[in-house]
Order: sequence, then C-alpha cells, then structure tokens
Amino acid sequence: MKIYVSHLDIEGSLLKGENPLPIFRDRQKDKQIKSDGTLNEESMENIGYEIGLRLLPYKMQDRYDRNKTNIKLNTVVIENDKVKAVFLPEYGGRLYSLVDKETGKDILFKNPVFQVANLASRNAWFSGGIEWNVSQFGHSLQTCEPLFFSVVKDNDNKEFLRVYEFERTKRIYYQMDFRLIDGDKNLYVYVKIINDENYKKPMYWWTNIAVREEKNIRVFSATDDIVYIYPNSVGSTENSIKKFGASKLPKTPFVEDGSYPLNFEYSSEYFFQTKKETVSPWEAAVYNDGFMFFERSTNKLRYRKMFCWGNLRGGRKWESFLSKGNEGEYIEVQAGIMPTQVNGFDMDANSCIEFIQAFSFDYLKDNYDDIFAEDYSKAREKVEAEVNRNIDENHLNNLMNKFSEESDLQISSILSYGKGWGALEDIRREKYNLNKSFKSMIFPKDSMKEDSMIWKDFLDKGYLDEMESDELPISYMLDFKNLLESCDDKNAAVFVHLGIIYYESFMEDKALESWLKSLDIKPTAIAYRNISVYYKDKKDYEKALYYMSKAVEIFDILKIDEAFLVEYFYLFDLLKKYDKVVEIYEKRGYCEKIALYAARSYLFLKQYDKLEEIFNMEQITIREGENYILDVYFEYIAKLKSEKEGIEFNDELIKQIRIEAEAPENLDFRMVKI
Repeated sequence: MKIYVSHLDIEGSLLKGENPLPIFRDRQKDKQIKSDGTLNEESMENIGYEIGLRLLPYKMQDRYDRNKTNIKLNTVVIENDKVKAVFLPEYGGRLYSLVDKETGKDILFKNPVFQVANLASRNAWFSGGIEWNVSQFGHSLQTCEPLFFSVVKDNDNKEFLRVYEFERTKRIYYQMDFRLIDGDKNLYVYVKIINDENYKKPMYWWTNIAVREEKNIRVFSATDDIVYIYPNSVGSTENSIKKFGASKLPKTPFVEDGSYPLNFEYSSEYFFQTKKETVSPWEAAVYNDGFMFFERSTNKLRYRKMFCWGNLRGGRKWESFLSKGNEGEYIEVQAGIMPTQVNGFDMDANSCIEFIQAFSFDYLKDNYDDIFAEDYSKAREKVEAEVNRNIDENHLNNLMNKFSEESDLQISSILSYGKGWGALEDIRREKYNLNKSFKSMIFPKDSMKEDSMIWKDFLDKGYLDEMESDELPISYMLDFKNLLESCDDKNAAVFVHLGIIYYESFMEDKALESWLKSLDIKPTAIAYRNISVYYKDKKDYEKALYYMSKAVEIFDILKIDEAFLVEYFYLFDLLKKYDKVVEIYEKRGYCEKIALYAARSYLFLKQYDKLEEIFNMEQITIREGENYILDVYFEYIAKLKSEKEGIEFNDELIKQIRIEAEAPENLDFRMVKI
C-alpha cells in the first residue's frame, strides 16, 4: 500500500471565518421523540437522549458564499493495486473518493465541486464521499476542521494510515486506522473511541456514505425490519418533535416499495433494525447495470440507515445547491451504534469503543435481475450471498485482534496537522500530573495557533489579558473553570469566560452573576450579548432586547459583526418592532441573514417593492428544514389576495395559498411539500 500527500484542483468556495459569538447548548438537552405505537422496546431505548444542539467550545461556521473559483484542496492518498482512496485531511478526514483502478469507476458519489451549506450543527457541511460522525448528535463538530493524518508501520513492517484527533466537547480521543491490503479491493477502517476520564459521557457514532443516485438503485441490509421517519419530521429543526414508526421493507406507509429511494416523493430516511445475533452487519446499494456498493462491519456498529432527498423540487434543489446542476444526485447509506440517530447512549468511564468497517464493491454478472424482482425477501437473500462471497461474515472479527493490538503502535510520521487543542490538553495534563494522552496519537506543540496559545499562556501565567469593550474572544474553553475561579486578578475577561462555562453547564443564574460582575469592571459587548441570551431563554424578551441594544451600541452599526444583528433582529421580530428592523437594515445594507427579518417587516409595513427585492436574492445560508423566507412569501401572496378580493387575511387563507400557489424556485428548499 502506498501513502502520500497530494492535492485536488476543484471548483469551490472556501470557508471565510467563524461566527465569533458563543452558541450555547440547547436548554433542553433531551428531546421528545414520538412513536406511532409500533416501535419495540429496543428501538425506543434512550430515544431523544442528549440530542439537543451542543457545539461549544467550537464556534459556528457560518461564513461562506457561493462564489466558486478554482481552488486547491490538500489530500492524503492511499492506494494498492486495486483501489485508490483520496482523503481531505483539512475537512474532517472526509474520504472524498474511492476509485476502482481496474475500470476507473468512482465507487462513491464524488462531488465535482466543493460547496458548503447549512446542514451541520456548526452550520457548514458539504456532500459526497464518506463522513465520520463522532461524539455529538448530528454531523461531526469537526466535519470542516483539520484532523491529524499520520503513517504507522504494523507488526509486519507494512504501512497504514492513521487519522486522529482530540474532540473538545466531550473530551474524548478517537482514531481511525485505514488499510488497503495488496490484492484486496476492500478498504478497511478500524475505529477506536477513547474515554480515559472517570465519568461516563454521552456518545455518538454514524458513518455517512454518499453513493450515486441512479435509476432503479435499490438498498438492502442484513434485515428488512426498519424504523421509518414521518414526512413532516424529515430535516426538521432542533426544536420540532420527530415522529417514527416501524415496518418491514419493502412496504412503508408512504410508498409501496421503499427499497427504491427514487420511489419517495419527499426527503426520507429509515433505519434497519439489525438483530443482536447478526455477526457482521452490512448494507448494500445495487444498480441496474449490476454494480454493487456494500459495506460491512463488526457487530458493535450494528444499525444501518438509508437517506434520500426525494423527488420534490426542494429536495432536488438541495442536491444541486450542494453541487452543481444535476451532477449532485446521491443517496446515503449509513452505519451507527444505536437503533436510530436520535437514540443516545452513554460511554462508560475509562473505556473504549472499537469496531472495524469495510467498504467494497462488485460487478454482478449472473442473474442480477433477480435483485430487482418484486419479491424483496428473495432479492435481499441474493444480495446477502454476494456480500458473503466478497467478505465472509467472520472475516472482520478475525482481523479485530490484529487491528486492535496495532492501534497502540507509535506513529512513524505525521502527514498533516489537526488543530492545537490536543497539544494544549497534553500540556494541561502534564501540569497537573494527570494521565497522559496515548502513544498512538502525537500532538506536536507546533500545531498550536493563536486560538489555543492564549490558553497555554493562561496555564503558564495564571491570568488572562483584559479585553477591550468591543473585543470578542478568539476562542472558548470549557475545561479551565477551576483555574479561572482561582485567578487572583479577576478582570472582566475572566468573568466573561467563567459565565460562558457556567451557562453551558446549566448554571444559568451563576452565569448571569458572573457577567454582571464583568460589567462592573468594564462594559463589554460580549457580556451584554450573553446576558441578552440569558433573558431570551427565560422568555423575557424586553430585557433581552435591552441588553442586546447595549451590546450593539458599543459598535459602529456599519462595522458591527452580523452575528450581533441576527440576534438583535430576532428579538425585534419577536416583539414586532418592525420599524426598528427596517431602520437598521437600510442603514446597514443588505446582509442575507438579517434580510430574512427585514422581509417580514416590509410585509407588515406594506413596503412590497422592497420585500420583492429580498425575494429575488439568492439564499446562501438557509438551514436544512427551515423555510422562513418562503413562509413570508406565502403570507405575502395571501395578503395580496386578501387586499384584492376583500377577504379576511388569516391562517386558513395562508394554508390555502401554500397548497395552491407555485413557490419561486430560488426560495423553494422544502424537503416535504407542506
């Protein structure tokens, strides 16, 4: 196997920074999930547990556009005589492409462009390849961050690729060891997640695999028992209640044969409920030319999922929005530890989770038409036989002892750096004589940049530099509460950061006290804003607006970061202060994130010409499952009908318009037509 560094020349648009404000975790960390009464006890286990939005100490990645140019992305490549795998080390270790070298065929969906959009917990996400989602519900918190890539020599002196990082939200380490064996077309990954601290932690893992969507693609797994999601729950936002039911493929309540993703009108997903006794769970996507992609794992990675965008214009728009034209069509086959992605679980103290997953393919030659016959059960049996012929059900278990033992081997060389937080954690542990990180992972001190260096300086000196009134923290840290509390020199910066730690830990009143103390020392925009969040979460919107106003007043309105204005306008909107929205919006100038609120204000004020200008603008950071601007559009059409025909403007009229009116294509991102 060869391992080397290369690059990818591609059309794309790179991230342009991060939202500077701390985005606090959802006050409701567990979410209500509904069953229609058909889910069994196992499928209901820990459902909704710890799936509320959580991303600190990371920041929101919402700074990007759609102005694609020719860009260069660094890659790490591994290949043998059969396949070539290309990784993006600076973007979550994404496996960008997997190619059959004998035919040149792309095994996965390889996106022809690099374009992020608002689908992840931290906002920015891109489609294609294989994504490794660890720690917190949703797309990985590090999906658009660099990971460490390194070369390791196994006990037979053969090289393999190790990818690893320290994940800050849950304070866990994880590593992925990738291997290609000579003469073997299977790509193997051994995954190890490590909790080396003395308390249990909510955990998560799903491998998301994008494969090309083509006519008659059919999906199979080790079982036909599924848990499906109701249409109105697909892509729904964090605060909506998802609803699930259970059935057996191929039938679901919404389509006659759900094994064909293209049968779904709406965006859809369902989860295969693999039985406990299954030795080596698997999932496959088969095409009508006989090509088959499949993946298989050891039993720890027990469950599987299918996701598709459906056939509505909105779903198709999402595919092209993430790619270009009709070149972005894909479905996802996924693998996870729990029955669905909303079933949480705890990882024990001082423990590790390990499993092996293999990705492969075949070209079926004999009687593969049987796989597309109406009898799904017989078709599934035939696919299973093909999977077993390629990778025996005991094969991965037989590799586990070797891969697990070699997961502790030291690194030979580092090919690409991750962030500096693992190095900072090493320094912290050394300072307090705590367990050191693992010899299988090296975090060089020169990986540290300004965002982590300020905390190293804090460890060394025991104090933080004071901040200016309009200064915003470069980074956030949740692990230094005791050190911050013990500071002799408690300046405003110390109290600001302490308040952030308290609030993230659900100690809201203590956070408020800390932020108020910081204001006594020095008024800062960040403290005023954080207090505004406190009162917003208490639903005291007038007080929230008062403190946000104090934050905004510190800046020149033409130079203030848009993050403040988004939260400011949100409060104006709640309190129906439409004149203020328009006043500031027109002074500031167009910004997509605040134009959403200006649209409703112009509607209320009957300034329809300005409203239509917003309707004609491209949406860039629209959130998956949210259709705020489209909702305003339908209200506008209903308002015009009301005025023209002299009928009452009410919710019933708006519902009627939603059904009858054709939405503008640039506004229509609906995954379900409601």
